[in-house]
Amino acid sequence: MDINEQKMIVEQTTANVSKAINELIAKVAAERSGIVNEITTNITNLYKEVLTTDEAARYMGVSKSNLYKLTMTKQIPHYKTGKLCYFNRQELERWLQSNRIATGEELSQKAQSYILHKNKYQPTSNKL
Repeated sequence: MDINEQKMIVEQTTANVSKAINELIAKVAAERSGIVNEITTNITNLYKEVLTTDEAARYMGVSKSNLYKLTMTKQIPHYKTGKLCYFNRQELERWLQSNRIATGEELSQKAQSYILHKNKYQPTSNKL
């Protein structure tokens, strides 16, 4: 391979590397922009009192279809203006926290309390 062929290979390699670097920079910039938009949206939603369906679904971490199902079955507090649904952020938070499941320890304590209370007021049988 002569010197001209080697120069041509180096120039092509340099051009390919330069192109790959520029593509990578563009991808990183797009990714960064998306992350900044997501953070900005999340911060904005923390201070908004009234949320759209998209914002409410994102805030709750559920799909829009799941949120629509909850509204159609009237399981979640919401407001309608025509075909548009709106949600009060504080009402959503209360609703989310109202569906708490008791721990095994809490259930055990409740059962023990029930048994003690039941035995306390149950008449004793007179066995001869």
